[in-house]
Amino acid sequence: MSTETGSTSGTDIYTGACLCGQLSYQFSGAPFDLCYCHCSICRKLTGTDGAAYGSVPREAFAWLSTAAPAVYQPTPQSRRYFCANCGSYLLTEHTAEPENVFISLGGLDTELAAAPAYRQFTAGLPAWAAIHDPRPRHPGWPPLHP
Repeated sequence: MSTETGSTSGTDIYTGACLCGQLSYQFSGAPFDLCYCHCSICRKLTGTDGAAYGSVPREAFAWLSTAAPAVYQPTPQSRRYFCANCGSYLLTEHTAEPENVFISLGGLDTELAAAPAYRQFTAGLPAWAAIHDPRPRHPGWPPLHP
């Protein structure tokens, strides 16, 4: 794993950015609850069969860039943060878990040692989105989620 150690406590520092580099961020500690989401919002957001996410405690996350991310609110419960210049989608906030933010794993510059453990909202997958891995599949939210 290629993480940087950015504190005297030995906590791993993870970094990420948008495609054009206008937005960048960092957080401390490995993301948790890694998953693939196949809901209609994530499919339309990415232009493919879904998105990969990881949870990060809100207090561990910080934007590094001086540019502000653009914000889109597709539902009353969620806000999506993206680069207004290149369109890269980087972060989600959800009212069900205000203590966490959800990073788009594709925006990370730091390699993760873990992979998403499950898939959610698989009930609406289009026929062309063939999944051939053994990860657990949930038709909607997995247990312990809203």
